[in-house]
Amino acid sequence: MDQIEDLILTSANIPFTPWVMVNADRLVVLMDALRDCMPEEIEAAKEIVAEQDHMLEQTRQQAIALLQDAHNNRDRILSESELMGAIREEANRTRLQLIHELESLKQETYAEAEAVRHDALEEAEAIRASARQYASDVLNETEARLGDMHNQVRNGVQQLNDVRSQDNMVRGNSPSVGKRPARRQPRAKIASQQPPLMSSHTSSDEQVQLALRLLNQRDR
Repeated sequence: MDQIEDLILTSANIPFTPWVMVNADRLVVLMDALRDCMPEEIEAAKEIVAEQDHMLEQTRQQAIALLQDAHNNRDRILSESELMGAIREEANRTRLQLIHELESLKQETYAEAEAVRHDALEEAEAIRASARQYASDVLNETEARLGDMHNQVRNGVQQLNDVRSQDNMVRGNSPSVGKRPARRQPRAKIASQQPPLMSSHTSSDEQVQLALRLLNQRDR
């Protein structure tokens, strides 16, 4: 290395330039000698450098592969993101449709319930009207029957009063001479036990009770 340096320093300069004219033959000889004298560490260093270059190349290839994978993953993620967006949009659309259908079903249910309630009220009103009409018919029929019974009872009471009057007249006109007339069995005091006559203001229950009382007295 010193000889190469001396060769360069002792070579002739080219005027007005930093260059020098070097004897090529002497320089090549010195370079061959330098190469032959190069230690093994330098060769090992060359191998290390070559290996580093190989490793750098592998690293570069791996980096390219990773970058490609990153691009692919990015595209896949974007695709998945678009898919998720589509899924969310479809889910939102389905949710809105379900809400609309539920609202429609609720309105229909309210309408049907209102119709059922209205029909039930009409049916109940019809049943009440029919019941009132039936009760009115029964009461009218009962009133008519009680009226007939009232008339029959009055006629019976009048007949009993007439018979009593006739008996009193016969007792008053019979002679007192002779043997003492046989003692009569006392009649049932129908007239004295006669209940008050029924009027149009008497209630149905009172009319029935009065009629039963008259019938019981007649049976006795």
